[in-house]
Amino acid sequence: MARLTEYPRRRYYAMQASMWVLLACSVGVAALVDWDIRRSGANELTHEVELDSVSVKVPKGWRVSEVMSVASSSTVSVVEPTRSMTGRRITITEETPGRSENANRRRGQPIRMGDDGSGLLSVTRTELPDVMAADAAQLHIVARGSLGGGPMITIMLDALQSEGRPSLEQSVELVKRIAASAKPILADKGPTIGPK
Repeated sequence: MARLTEYPRRRYYAMQASMWVLLACSVGVAALVDWDIRRSGANELTHEVELDSVSVKVPKGWRVSEVMSVASSSTVSVVEPTRSMTGRRITITEETPGRSENANRRRGQPIRMGDDGSGLLSVTRTELPDVMAADAAQLHIVARGSLGGGPMITIMLDALQSEGRPSLEQSVELVKRIAASAKPILADKGPTIGPK
């Protein structure tokens, strides 16, 4: 039969205190990771932006510029709402298929564009000189592809990365999710049946 107190009282309290400290640390790390994911904006792609014939979803709370249409392309800019220099800027451009260059000549990671399209993702990270007295680099992430034979879409993310913030992995994932959210806008939805 087990005894009620196998350990001296001080040792019992020390073990209990260390278990509570471990629990508090693990809850704190989980909260910190959750805050970082929410701050990155990669979680909630709820704001829908319409270009000429394509719509994409962008992060909630980011500033969206007016759509600028020139000849056979239209462009919109989306800016992260932050006061620091490390704010990310996303530029989304839609071009007609005839004007765009051949995507097969480019190198990059294959990604999904919308439901039935495909494209390539390329990442460039350029180290900046030590003028800023911190580890700084310029991030340039480009996803380019078509929506199943439709218009060409280019999603370009530019950011100044300082001391690892914003995270390269989070920025790449954000561009991939925006590319996957692209869908064509139906110009003529046809007749509707039922009450309007």
